[in-house]
Amino acid sequence: MEAGTDVETGLPSPSGEEAARAVARMRVLVIEPDPLSARILKAKLESWNFVVQVEQDGRAAMEWLAAQPYRIVLFNLEDPRAGGLETCRKLRSLPLPRYTYVIGFAANGGKRLLVDAFDAGVDDVAMKPFHVPELRMRVNRARQAIEHEDALFMGGGTCPSTGLLNRSAFAQFLRVILAQARRTRTRAALVFVRIENAQDIFRRHGYQALHDLVRELSTRLPNVHRTSDLLAKTRDDEFCMLLQNTHWDLCRPVVEKIEAISREVAVEMRGQPVRPRLAISVVNFPGDGDSVESLLRGDGAIRLGDAEDDSPAPDSPIVIV
Repeated sequence: MEAGTDVETGLPSPSGEEAARAVARMRVLVIEPDPLSARILKAKLESWNFVVQVEQDGRAAMEWLAAQPYRIVLFNLEDPRAGGLETCRKLRSLPLPRYTYVIGFAANGGKRLLVDAFDAGVDDVAMKPFHVPELRMRVNRARQAIEHEDALFMGGGTCPSTGLLNRSAFAQFLRVILAQARRTRTRAALVFVRIENAQDIFRRHGYQALHDLVRELSTRLPNVHRTSDLLAKTRDDEFCMLLQNTHWDLCRPVVEKIEAISREVAVEMRGQPVRPRLAISVVNFPGDGDSVESLLRGDGAIRLGDAEDDSPAPDSPIVIV
């Protein structure tokens, strides 16, 4: 990986000073049909050094969300023109590259509204009319949560929730292994283990269920590979194993062990078991044009399994891709 390159996107990453400015100028989307309230929110957020886009209509806001990397969304929970809770549900269904923190606001927030809002994926709720110090506190809390999430993926070290290597640290090891494999003409493989139904688990059961499943998998997956291999949590819903001195066609025993684990892993929510559906892919390296970025993206990943196994049974906990 070249210095100054983001290991997730493969795009040039900013310098430390530029990164600090980028965080300070975080993009915020406000969905508020009331013009006066929208102007107040926009003025305050801009004075706190955010880049602000205001939309009055929930459908138009979804188009912006699908096209722009907004990290914080503030929206009116009560006005139907803003789309209500359905706006948040649609937002949570988008395959966004980073987490988006959602703050809902309402003038008449009872317990039922709060429960429904959090169930739809809202992170926080503010009351109208706005109390500026409280609003600033909530927005700052959102900024801190996002900065912490970004640090896990862009900073070095381990993921605090699992104790595994994070994506950035894993990329550093992978750079060394890739260079060594080229020099010694040896082979290695990356095995990606992704929770394919992560978004569905999040929408149906909330963050805690997904978090608990990830934690459980992080304690089981180290048992399927050799001590000389590496395991990392590379995304919210993805693990990656680096298997040295091997080839994709020798990874079948590892896949079988992962399949066995996937049948056992479950968390209980409201008396019902919640299980991960795992998708597994593997990429062999080194090859012509391989880079750390392309390998972590899974470019050229090899499909495991025979052609007749392409369509697993409906109740199968594992999908081989």
